[in-house]
Amino acid sequence: MSQSLSTLPPSADVDNVHQACLGSELKLQFIDCAVRCWGELCREVVSGVFTVEEVVTGVFTVEVVVTGVFTVEVVVTGVFTVEVVVTGVFTVEVVVTGVFTVEVVVTGVFTVEVVVTGVFTVEVVVTGVFTVEVIVTGVFTVEVVVTGVFTVEVVVTGVFTVEVVVTGVFTVEVVVTGVFTVEEVVTGVFTMEEVVTGVFTVEVVVTGVFTVEVVVTGVFTVEVVVTDVFTVAVVVTGVFTVEVVVTGVFTVEVVVTGVFTVEEVVTGVFTVAVVVTGVFTVEVVVTGVFTVEVVVPVELSSSI
Repeated sequence: MSQSLSTLPPSADVDNVHQACLGSELKLQFIDCAVRCWGELCREVVSGVFTVEEVVTGVFTVEVVVTGVFTVEVVVTGVFTVEVVVTGVFTVEVVVTGVFTVEVVVTGVFTVEVVVTGVFTVEVVVTGVFTVEVIVTGVFTVEVVVTGVFTVEVVVTGVFTVEVVVTGVFTVEVVVTGVFTVEEVVTGVFTMEEVVTGVFTVEVVVTGVFTVEVVVTGVFTVEVVVTDVFTVAVVVTGVFTVEVVVTGVFTVEVVVTGVFTVEEVVTGVFTVAVVVTGVFTVEVVVTGVFTVEVVVPVELSSSI
């Protein structure tokens, strides 16, 4: 066998040399045969269906990018304070109730006619163009009713919990398991809508020292009737305007109380980038039908 192999040139086909060497019965013959491979490369080609599993350990950062069209719903629950700021163009209606004194002051140019008829009846008729000023003073309550088109801005402050729920159709690349920290960054063009639901009360409290002045202007008639029991009745008839002017230093406080939930809904097309940091293990499993070529350099001089 060794004589037949010695006739092979150094540049002989590696596969033929390899098969011939495997046919050698003695170790020395195999070594002698293998010397023919000196300086050459023996190549083995493996093909088939199998699985390659690689396990990587260490401290590193994995960035997971999730793309698609989906909705992010932010639910905020807890104990907190809601501050309502109202801005815009609207109408203020002032309703005054309580215990107070009414003083009627009549000024102007007019004629007074006194007619005495019958059993102790005095009729005083006043006609002319003049102004009636009604001054109201006392302790009372002012109720402010606001109507119109305006904007309500809700500011929520306090200690609460934010839960982010992401739903929709999207693709996730790279699944990482282990002990780590997850930081979610949402970027894109989207709309945030705040919905406040629940049972609560809006109370508008006006406090301070101020005066309410009621001014009545117009063309009308004032009739003063005096009866025998010494009662004076003042009757004002005609077309006129009542203007209520409130002046003074006071504060308007809007207090919202109750148990309710603030739900923020974010919709739009955007990208969620998840950055994962920590010490963990990444397991990569590769399956499929493919060919692996293993190149083995043969160094046999030291063995000989």
